[in-house]
Amino acid sequence: MLAAIGGGFSEAAPTGTRAVDVLLAAGFAAVVTFAAARARRWTWFVVAGLAAIAAGTAVTTAVAAIALAASVAGALMSRRRAIGAVVGALAVQVLLRLPDLGFHGSSSLYTAVAVAPVLVSGYLLLPRRRRRLVHRCALAGAAVCGVGLAVFGASVALAWSGVHDGVQHAREGLDAASDGDQEAAAALFESATRSLASSHRVLGAWWARPARVVPVLAQHAEALEVATGQAAEVAGAAGDVAVSADLEKIRYTSGRIDLGRLAATREPLEHAASVMAVASGRLDRAASPWLVGPIRDRVDGLAADVAGTLGDVELAAEAAAVAPGLLGGEGTRHYLVLFTQPAEARGLGGFIGSWAELRATDGDLDLTESGPINELLTAPGREQRRLTGPPEYLARYGRFRPWEYLQDTSFAPDMPTVASVMAELYPQAGGRPVDGVIVADPYGLAALLKLTGPIRVEGAPERLTAENVAQFLVRDQYIQFGASRERRDFLEQVGRETFDQLVNGTLPGPRKLGAALGPAVAERRLMVFAFDPAEERFFEHLGVAGRAPRPEGGDGLMVVTQNKGNNKIDSFLERTVDYRASYDPHTGVLKATATVTLRNGAPSSGLPDAIIGNNDQGYPLGTNVLYFSFYTPHHLREARLDGERIGLEFQRELGWAVYSRFLEIPPGGSVQIELDLEGSLDTGAEYRLVVGPQPVVNPDDVIATVQPAKGWLVESARGFGITSGGRSAAIRIEPRQITVLEADLSRLP
Repeated sequence: MLAAIGGGFSEAAPTGTRAVDVLLAAGFAAVVTFAAARARRWTWFVVAGLAAIAAGTAVTTAVAAIALAASVAGALMSRRRAIGAVVGALAVQVLLRLPDLGFHGSSSLYTAVAVAPVLVSGYLLLPRRRRRLVHRCALAGAAVCGVGLAVFGASVALAWSGVHDGVQHAREGLDAASDGDQEAAAALFESATRSLASSHRVLGAWWARPARVVPVLAQHAEALEVATGQAAEVAGAAGDVAVSADLEKIRYTSGRIDLGRLAATREPLEHAASVMAVASGRLDRAASPWLVGPIRDRVDGLAADVAGTLGDVELAAEAAAVAPGLLGGEGTRHYLVLFTQPAEARGLGGFIGSWAELRATDGDLDLTESGPINELLTAPGREQRRLTGPPEYLARYGRFRPWEYLQDTSFAPDMPTVASVMAELYPQAGGRPVDGVIVADPYGLAALLKLTGPIRVEGAPERLTAENVAQFLVRDQYIQFGASRERRDFLEQVGRETFDQLVNGTLPGPRKLGAALGPAVAERRLMVFAFDPAEERFFEHLGVAGRAPRPEGGDGLMVVTQNKGNNKIDSFLERTVDYRASYDPHTGVLKATATVTLRNGAPSSGLPDAIIGNNDQGYPLGTNVLYFSFYTPHHLREARLDGERIGLEFQRELGWAVYSRFLEIPPGGSVQIELDLEGSLDTGAEYRLVVGPQPVVNPDDVIATVQPAKGWLVESARGFGITSGGRSAAIRIEPRQITVLEADLSRLP
């Protein structure tokens, strides 16, 4: 009795249903105890010894040791059934609590091997009458298993068609919703709900319950019932969204969006997100390791679909909550739009060439003002402008007086920082207070032209399209217009015309919108930041806020160059970074060498001064004069320029240590900077490297290599490739967006 009670309190889960598992574990413990009381004494040593070998905790080890001691005592005295019962009772408590011994189910297999001699010996020593009772019990158990298997097979066969149709219709519904076809989406989700609910009723019917008492089979029955039930719930919630959130009626059309209809989608979207969150949790719990491959794959696939969609639905619910305010439903909003030019590099990508102001009133958007940056630069009161923060920005860039030279406020490689700076300075330059800032460079404008279609701007040799606008704005316009007044007006006109068509046009469904803008957003060519905390979080979740990466306890690097020549020569600049690190997971100590090569492909003649001149600074034509910065979490031990030891300026910004220096690169020439670094990461067997690219014309060529300390190997990697038999991890990439590389390390045996 005590053995049965102890077994019932174990965590053994042969079926996954707690009440059934308690009875089965208790019965198993009682049978082993009963058999041990009658079995040969040598079998006691087997069961107790194997329990002692595999015991996973101090307590179970002690219990197994007592069982083993009892086995020895029993061998030294005349046979006592009580001693055998004690050995069996104690050993089975340990075996029912074994940890995993390798692959899933290994502890169960080990337990079966351990108790087999006791069970066989006890059975053979039973009187014939008792053996017949054992036979009857075994037959009854086999019958229960057979019935369970039969009803499980029948229920799966009856439900399979509905499951297949339901999943197919649900996926088609998601596709239709992404394309903005709400009527088709609603019909497909309704069909999916009916099919899945019908299958769920079959799998959960009373006559299918015998499968729930059969070990291993029970987990399959539970997984299928949970999967169909949760899929039906999710499809139903998605259908409610499709019915109530008619995108055809709330889509941004002809320069306006119905904020009332948009706000009405918040409740069904939040409900759908709640349903999906519950479903995701239940599906994760139902994905038992006992499931066979085909069923496990389907349950895992459904769980992945739900988890993947959950983020989108949560984001949509967040959009429904904040969009009315963003779009002027709670009072007119004003947003400053900045057009940057990476051909003249700044930390955020490029200098600010022109600006516009966007007004939102009750869902109606329009551009109210625009102009070249020179209008703000020369506005009255320039000498009285003041900038109060952020402190890091002032400490690093204050000497360059960005409050006077507004085109240079994009020094920081971080959109929230630049947005806060321009929000403070814009009203001092004649503008109004703004609620947010939008930044687009020529590549971001190219993405927007995928939505608006081509534009025609006076003076351009041809219509500007998504395919040719970046090339024209980055280089061709300077060849055609040089530094003339017409070129500056032309740059402003391109930005205004693009945004004017955008805000007065009609936007496509979410999928096409994401496909058009996604790459530009990921590359920080198109960024949006709002000053309201809830709206700021929304843009962060959307991935469009343009925040610079942080190392956050791991390794990282970021190269930033800023143009000093006041020209557009950076379209000829190419940057290569070779980063080689060694890392000790035990101590966290990292040593690295970063070799940065900067190549200036500009010619010394044949192009306008707007491209290769230096604004009367005295440098030869074609010289690229720049402010170089290397961002790292580590301490700089030594730096070399073309092999000669040099000093670098040290500052801190955005959680990084920054080492900087002004450089001059002759036309067709190059310079090489080597930095020997040393630092400490969070200890552990995972190495993480964050590579933060600057949105420049030519993407960096980055080679990254990490070598673990002696006695460690690279076991697996994400992003990296494993090299030298695991002695290092390496990758060569052209990162256009923030890239995270990871390597899992392990000790050598």
